[in-house]
Amino acid sequence: MPENGDAEELEHERQMLEEEQKAKIFPRTHVDVQKVLAVVKKKAEVKALSNGFFRYICFLAIYVTAVVLQRDATTAQSLQHAVQQYLLGGYRDAETTETRNFYSIHTTRHFWEWHENFVQNMIFVQSYNNGEPRTGRSNNMILTHNRLCSGFRMVQRRGVREICGFENKDFLVFSEECTKRTYLDGRAGAVSKEPFMGADGETEYIYEELEAGIPGAYAKDVGFFQNFDNNKEEAIRKMRELRDNRWINAGTQWYRLDFVLYNPNVGLFCAVSMKLEFDNTGVVIPEIETETMSGTINSTWTDQVRLFLEIITVIFWAIYVITYTRRAIAVAKEQKKTFAFFHKRGHIVVFVQLILFFVIIVMWAMISNNPIRSNLVVTEDAIRLNNGLPANFTGLTVITGVYFIVNGLNVLLSLIRTLGFMRVNSNLSQLTDTINLMLGDLQQFAVILLTLLLAFMLMSHTMFGTTLEDFAILSNSAINTFEHLLGRGNYFQLAEADPIAAPIFFFPFVFIMIFVVLNITIAIIMDGYNAMQSKRKDLAQGNLKDRVELSFTTQFKNGCLRLLSPFKDIMPASWRKIETEYGVTLDRFSAPTVKEVLDLLGDYVEDAEDHGEQAKYVTIEEVKRKLHHKQTTPERIEAVFDRYGGWVDPEQLKQAKKSMSDLTHPTLKKLQEIISKVKKDQREIEGKVEMILKTFPN
Repeated sequence: MPENGDAEELEHERQMLEEEQKAKIFPRTHVDVQKVLAVVKKKAEVKALSNGFFRYICFLAIYVTAVVLQRDATTAQSLQHAVQQYLLGGYRDAETTETRNFYSIHTTRHFWEWHENFVQNMIFVQSYNNGEPRTGRSNNMILTHNRLCSGFRMVQRRGVREICGFENKDFLVFSEECTKRTYLDGRAGAVSKEPFMGADGETEYIYEELEAGIPGAYAKDVGFFQNFDNNKEEAIRKMRELRDNRWINAGTQWYRLDFVLYNPNVGLFCAVSMKLEFDNTGVVIPEIETETMSGTINSTWTDQVRLFLEIITVIFWAIYVITYTRRAIAVAKEQKKTFAFFHKRGHIVVFVQLILFFVIIVMWAMISNNPIRSNLVVTEDAIRLNNGLPANFTGLTVITGVYFIVNGLNVLLSLIRTLGFMRVNSNLSQLTDTINLMLGDLQQFAVILLTLLLAFMLMSHTMFGTTLEDFAILSNSAINTFEHLLGRGNYFQLAEADPIAAPIFFFPFVFIMIFVVLNITIAIIMDGYNAMQSKRKDLAQGNLKDRVELSFTTQFKNGCLRLLSPFKDIMPASWRKIETEYGVTLDRFSAPTVKEVLDLLGDYVEDAEDHGEQAKYVTIEEVKRKLHHKQTTPERIEAVFDRYGGWVDPEQLKQAKKSMSDLTHPTLKKLQEIISKVKKDQREIEGKVEMILKTFPN
């Protein structure tokens, strides 16, 4: 058996042999300058893209964090869910003994029964569970922690009542008056602003236009209003009076009950809107909306953090606006076209997002500086506006809802831009490259897809619109047709609605849209993916093979090490090493940089189009001779080709020489001359066209 020293020596020799096999050990006499330039140019492009990606991710992280803190979704959702569940509590129908709630309102009788229960048992909580009365600050405390601010309010909007416009006047004997339809929560269409009388013939109800919040606010709330204070007995009396006077009648098209709660534990107001749409077909459509608003702005440490992030976001946005404005002006001057910068889809996305950020900043300024908080008067009994009106957050809730919808759209655009930055690594850019390659074909096929979807949407609407609610409205019909495309359709539901129309719609839809159209769409996507893979294979066989095969983890590690360059003196030696494919070890921070190589070799490459492939392979001595005037050393020049894989092995050189010998054939030589002449003529023509365009820019 060998001694320990012999065993260590054998192991060392084995490791050395493995390293030699891994490394390309061969006489280093020729170099590929074009390959080195291609690699460093790609690295320079990736570096610029990576820097932009890093800046954008930092900006995006700050912006998203600020929006998340603004939304405070966890607390807000918990509060809103608790309030909604409470308001959906049931009551026993006096006639049918059925359990009903707000969503069970189908008639005016149900309407008034629910409101009576609402006043007596829900909104005014004036006693504890043991019957002991609540007093002072504990009065009207819903769900233990949410106190009613200042009663509640009812408002209705009405449609015009007039003589029915029947062509056959005989029907007027049977039914004379009709109610015209209104739209957009009773704000558009045949809206009636005329006063109407109660059933007692004495009480008149007046149409009002009130500020949606405080006087001087940016929105108005309109309709026929009824205000209820925190007095339970007075509220019961007034509610019964409205019922007896038939305040809700045939002219009512839209109704809302709203009130505001305040939770001191989380410092949030909860604005509640309970809406009913009285369609002139007789159907009643209920809806509950809740929105939360902070009671104060910039009062807690999280508010201060959020404010700081908001300021940083605005600064980043301003820098981006200035940067891209300068780029757009420079490109327009260079190409002599005003909108040349927007010829790229990515620049259009950037422009749209910057506009969205401007809208977001303006809207948040409106929300933050809304004077409603500073105009609240807080007493032991209630929270009201300083003009004595109940706290009203209607306008603020609308703009807050729109604000976060715009933010959601902005996040979607951010995702699209992030996919564009994935080009920093060929493995990460597979999705982006696939989309770019298949987008043209998909856009054209989308015309056929949308046309067929539109046809089947109209088909389903006409066949099932009168029997199934899912197809009664064109928008609902479009959504349900798309769900059928995803395989969520229910044939038996269609057959129950219309057994004859169901097979006429369902089976052609399945065959055309699922078996044919959907599979063609998938085929177009797969063609794009295959084209992307083919493109990657072509790149892997060229000068950029190492860049194509580079994993993102390795690239990320190298990027992090570059960021740590100020601490290179205390960095472990293993972190500083770069093992080249030729078995040479370089120092990561002293090896030739991309900028250095571009300055060194940028003017070196000759026009090799007329010299065949061998022109790209030159001896290292020739390179050193031609670069002797540069401020560099022979060792530094060799390090360039070590670092960026520029050495040519004998097998490559042999193949190049063979290719050149093949070109000595008279026919190939003649062909090469023809190609060279065509390229020369093409360059001359391009030069003349460019001169004409400069002379006559318009």
